[in-house]
Amino acid sequence: MVTPWSTNAVEITQNMGISGIIRIEEYFEAKESTPKFDPMLQRMYKGLNQDLFTINRQPEPIQYIEDINAYNKKEGLALSNVEVEYLENLSKKLGRKLSDSEIFGFSQVNSEHCRHKIFNGTFIIDGVEKPSTLFQLIKLTTKTNTNRVVSAYKDNCAFISGPEIAQFAPKTQDKPDFFEIKDIKSVLSLKAETHNFNNR
Repeated sequence: MVTPWSTNAVEITQNMGISGIIRIEEYFEAKESTPKFDPMLQRMYKGLNQDLFTINRQPEPIQYIEDINAYNKKEGLALSNVEVEYLENLSKKLGRKLSDSEIFGFSQVNSEHCRHKIFNGTFIIDGVEKPSTLFQLIKLTTKTNTNRVVSAYKDNCAFISGPEIAQFAPKTQDKPDFFEIKDIKSVLSLKAETHNFNNR
């Protein structure tokens, strides 16, 4: 696997017109025998050599799951009872056991992180159902006080009104034309991506 850091570093060299580089990694020498590091982002290597990234691991055989509920608990997939029942019914409908990757994949694409089931679910406080979901209440802040927000809660990105700026662009966009400078109202995009990797 090539790390996100390496992907970004190699892309920078490509944008600079440097060819022939397929991988760049960042290393820190460890002075202690048991150094502190973040296992989510870093890995400890006992020395550097040419075989460091050689992968000899073979693909594991497909594993068919006998007990979906037990597998859910063992792997910490956080599937609800309703979701486990759905998968069990799907297994019966297909006439075969589901594989570990099928169940794991379902747990990811159907997770709260991706679907916002709780945020968009019925909001009940002290046994009383509220007229708005939690997500609707969060969005109400912007709806009530728009301030400089142009667009929010769409496509994982928000836009706020920016300053008036000088744009240097072709006079017309549908045919070759002379460039001109004109003042335009700008918008600034605010992006918060949670699904890929940690940006430093």
